Amino acid sequence: MSGVIRSPKVYDVCIIGSGAAGGVAAKVLTEGGLKAAMLRFHGRAGDNEIRMAKGMQETFRAIVEAGGGVYSTEISSDGPALTVSNAGGTAIHESGTARQRSVLNQNCQAHDVKNLFVTDAAAFMTSPDKNPTRSILALSWQASEYLLAQSRMGNL
Repeated sequence: MSGVIRSPKVYDVCIIGSGAAGGVAAKVLTEGGLKAAMLRFHGRAGDNEIRMAKGMQETFRAIVEAGGGVYSTEISSDGPALTVSNAGGTAIHESGTARQRSVLNQNCQAHDVKNLFVTDAAAFMTSPDKNPTRSILALSWQASEYLLAQSRMGNL
């Protein structure tokens, strides 16, 4: 019996999401010579996904309230509301150079996982009150150029 043996494709980088930040990262990295795989997610939430999202929201509510916070997201019967409003701009996480005080460095690179870069609004310390698209694009571009340089030096 004969069969086809396929070698797995090997990529230098995996980009999760094809939004603005993913597009910038793909442009910078592929133009710099890296092979990039882009994962895109499409789909519609079914009943099970809606039940799981409601369960997550109930868990989030319990965590926020146990910490003395006020959970303000409403859970509707036709599906989850996927936003959380936190008045006062409470920091989700910090970025910076001090490992003990931050998750990411100034290049949106995780301190503890050197090949993990966060190049969307998840890198922000708080939720902005204005459209952050240009800031997201700038951060993604900077992080992608840094990733490319580090890759060329063999540091990733």
